Order: sequence, then C-alpha cells, then structure tokens
Amino acid sequence: MHTNCPFCDTELATSEDTVLSDAWCNNEDCWFHGMPRYRTKYHTESNQLFSECFMIAEFYVEVSYFFKATIINKLEVCTKEPIFQLNKAIQFNLKNSQDTLDKLRVWVTFS
Repeated sequence: MHTNCPFCDTELATSEDTVLSDAWCNNEDCWFHGMPRYRTKYHTESNQLFSECFMIAEFYVEVSYFFKATIINKLEVCTKEPIFQLNKAIQFNLKNSQDTLDKLRVWVTFS
C-alpha cells in the first residue's frame, strides 16, 4: 500500500474503519474537480490493498483487487463516463505517468 501519493509524494490522509479503511491525497494542488487524484481502500487489519482509484489526464481508473476488475472512465466535467471494464485487476506504474497514460490510450482506442 502507498503511504504517499504516487503523483505528488504528499503523505496520504487516512480514515480507518473496522473492516475497510481509506487513504487519499490531501494536497489540494493534486485534486481535480474537487476529487483527490489518488485514493485507495485497504483491509484495516491486514493492510492488504482492496482497491485504488486514480486520475491521469482525461481518465479516471478504478482498480478492484478484491473483485479482480479494472474500470476505465473518461472524465467529463465532474462526472465519470465509463469507457470499458476489464475482468482483471491491472497494476499500473503510477510513478511513470507517461507509460500508464500510453497504455490507457491504447486500451481505449482498441476497446
């Protein structure tokens, strides 16, 4: 699990619950349309990653490791327009934004 935002390296803010906890980038410079650019959910006791959501360019990507699914959305002025869903959890290298963006654009082009 990330302890810092993969985009701006700010320490993630957290909210713990009995089963699932949230962590998100709390740096306002890293937000887009009132939403954090990076957010994750993890199992509170084991710290096992449950899901990650991130924004990169015109995409909002939701990866569920628990349900083994990846949903790629296009950002349209404060809304998410689903483009397609993969039936597996794709791990992205968020430190290399250009590589991730290139992969997303290829998948969207050929979906």
